[in-house]
Amino acid sequence: MKKRFFAFCLMTLMLLILNGCSDNRITGTYVESFTCGYLSYDQRPMPYALYLISNEEELEYAEKYIGMTIPENGKESFSGHKEISESFQKIKIEYPIKDYYYLFCYSEYREGDHYHHADAVLLDENKLKFHFDKEKKPAGDSVAQVMGGDFDIAAIPKDFFEGKTITNVISPMQHASYDIDSIIYSDPLFIQIIEGHEIPEKVIYGMGGEGGYEEYTSSDTGVINGFIEALRSISIKSIITDPEQISYTADGIKDFTFVLEDGRKVIFNLDTFSRIHINEVVYELNNTLELVEMCQQIQDQDIQGNHSMDDKDEKIFILERPDTNLEFWITENVDNVDFSKYQERYGLMGGTEYYGSGYVPSIDEEGNQLDPEACVLYTVTSYPDYSSQTRHITSIYITDPSINVYGLTVNSTKDEVKSVIESNGFTYQDHGGTNGVLYVKDKVSFFFMEKLYIHIRVEVENENQLVF
Repeated sequence: MKKRFFAFCLMTLMLLILNGCSDNRITGTYVESFTCGYLSYDQRPMPYALYLISNEEELEYAEKYIGMTIPENGKESFSGHKEISESFQKIKIEYPIKDYYYLFCYSEYREGDHYHHADAVLLDENKLKFHFDKEKKPAGDSVAQVMGGDFDIAAIPKDFFEGKTITNVISPMQHASYDIDSIIYSDPLFIQIIEGHEIPEKVIYGMGGEGGYEEYTSSDTGVINGFIEALRSISIKSIITDPEQISYTADGIKDFTFVLEDGRKVIFNLDTFSRIHINEVVYELNNTLELVEMCQQIQDQDIQGNHSMDDKDEKIFILERPDTNLEFWITENVDNVDFSKYQERYGLMGGTEYYGSGYVPSIDEEGNQLDPEACVLYTVTSYPDYSSQTRHITSIYITDPSINVYGLTVNSTKDEVKSVIESNGFTYQDHGGTNGVLYVKDKVSFFFMEKLYIHIRVEVENENQLVF
């Protein structure tokens, strides 16, 4: 019996070795991870950007432009420049670029604590990430000015990358000149647009929340350039990395899309013009007034994307009700429903929001409603257009883990959501923002934020430009 068990263990180990990974760890990889302090010099890696160097040209660029060469005068050693460049140069010698790719990342946090330590590199589907064997929250208020940092670097065997497409890394040659680039670093096309190397032919501004969704489109060169200049003006006010201080906004999301002539798109979003969520990090922003003004300008032009007048007679899209314990379903007509027994959630314009049966908000000292920790919120508006005379459920927001939709709950995994939701005719859509996943079927979107919420909503048109 012992011999059989030993043989089984040996076979399992050999299979892991042959596959090149153990629990998704990339074998043959050398990793260094250390506290480097806050990097204050100009030629430094973008915070939280995951760089991958794969050739001599990128290697030379990293040394010349983002601080991977040991400073000659030594004056910058206080900022961590010397420690990072020495580590990089050592790896370059011991693990030559002809045989290895170099992966590295600089992250920031408050002074006084070591935020993490990496001991391996993982492959998660088509994305690379460092595995942390030690993690510790920064002391004090992480919203305050950033004063510390960690540096992770790895040499990965070149052979590992054969036949693989890695989607979450950037080349050092995509290094950015503006703060906004350092936030949306995972999309090289965005950086090329902001840096002026790619010219969009169209810009789309979308806004909404629980009451519906509106889009405004412009192909005017002046408007497009105005949006780019406004984004260039944005600066980072503070960076929040503590999960306990990160909040997610259900309302007030502002979506932006640049569309190129060949159909390529860049999509990203902000929370009420003041925050961006990227990779479990929240960036609080300054200098967003120009962006606010451009959004007003594109609205004033009265150009709407995806709201053609030719669609007036289009048949109302109704999504078939799935297996769910929800009281109402998205797109369901509720003209004959008596909502007097439901608690209204105040404050929504353009529609009415109700708590599901049994959910009661608490009231704070100022008389404001506070949502229960677990609840369901239904939004009722006109549909398919805000000028329509029929009332439908146009948004369902779920935080209660006892609620299931298509057999899924807020406690499901992203893999479970992908399998189930795609089998029901939804298509994955890149939303360029938070850590959640977005799926779309016709006019209905299904947004899943693991352990937090499920948000289902249907697009409501506003052809008559009603103002609420």
